[in-house]
Amino acid sequence: MIYPDVPVFFRADVLVHDSMLDLTLQPLDGLTKLPTGDAWNVTDVAIGSDGGFTASFGTRALPAAAYPLLNDPVLTLHDLTLTGEITSMDSFCGGVVGYAQVFGSSPSDRIGIGGSTFGAVRITADALPTPVSACISAAP
Repeated sequence: MIYPDVPVFFRADVLVHDSMLDLTLQPLDGLTKLPTGDAWNVTDVAIGSDGGFTASFGTRALPAAAYPLLNDPVLTLHDLTLTGEITSMDSFCGGVVGYAQVFGSSPSDRIGIGGSTFGAVRITADALPTPVSACISAAP
């Protein structure tokens, strides 16, 4: 993201049906990891035969609590797209493209988020698992 050492956390809820998935991302407070703001949803995302998918979220406002380093209520993500792969019944991961914008619509305040990565693992208990921020490569 804007500061690579400071990730943004989401809870992902996934429903797989036929060769499609519905994906809901709930922004989490950067400090407490509790839900903040509205959830972001996409439905009927095609899953390729290789487990790959591309989920486009369009433009979304990131709640200030989700990125407390900036504490800015007007941080907006534009053209937000996750290109991922399902790696097991319990995980998926991939890359992120789009750009972040803090003030209005001036091209001079855009920060590209291409090259960012994401990872997700199944939540199996009340406590959140250790965050995963990228694909975990298999041992050679």
